[in-house]
Amino acid sequence: MMATLAAPGPGAGGGGEGRKWAALVATIWIQAFTGTNFDFSAYSSELKSVLGVSQVQLNYLAVASDLGKAVGWSSGLALLCLPLPVVLFAAAGMGLCGYGIQWLVITGRVTLPYFSVFLLCLLAGCSICWFNTVCFVLCIRGFSVNRSLALSLTVSFNGLSAALYTLIVKAVEHSSQSLYLLLNATVPLAASAA
Repeated sequence: MMATLAAPGPGAGGGGEGRKWAALVATIWIQAFTGTNFDFSAYSSELKSVLGVSQVQLNYLAVASDLGKAVGWSSGLALLCLPLPVVLFAAAGMGLCGYGIQWLVITGRVTLPYFSVFLLCLLAGCSICWFNTVCFVLCIRGFSVNRSLALSLTVSFNGLSAALYTLIVKAVEHSSQSLYLLLNATVPLAASAA
């Protein structure tokens, strides 16, 4: 997939037609595995228990994830200075840090105050926007005529993440809510590297 992201666009020589379809497939895979905000309810009760917070405080963590998207514009600025693969891996790094440290908290390996977990939720929410920006740019560059169709096709796969993660969790261990956080941290990174 990295060759697809770094490849020249149509008209730059070297089989642009095949590359744009490979880029579309890559964006579908990225979107299918990076909709990590859709599974908050799967692990939130365990997070609430470990942190010892009220339902209102838990709701604030969910809002923090959504607020992270409010700074998603920063991915567009990053694309002005950085190549697409760097922005993709920055998104994966934010998700790895945001969700990975939450996984360490929920499994009892690390103890953090509530505000730190709040900031991790913000960071994790921001990572989703960075992934979306990479996917949108790939579609816009590759499909100048059918841009809206390509964008809607890839975005529709974003909502599948929770279902895909649920299938993985049920196949591995039925009762582990913390596994969702581990998947949120690692699967987008693996999808980015593939």
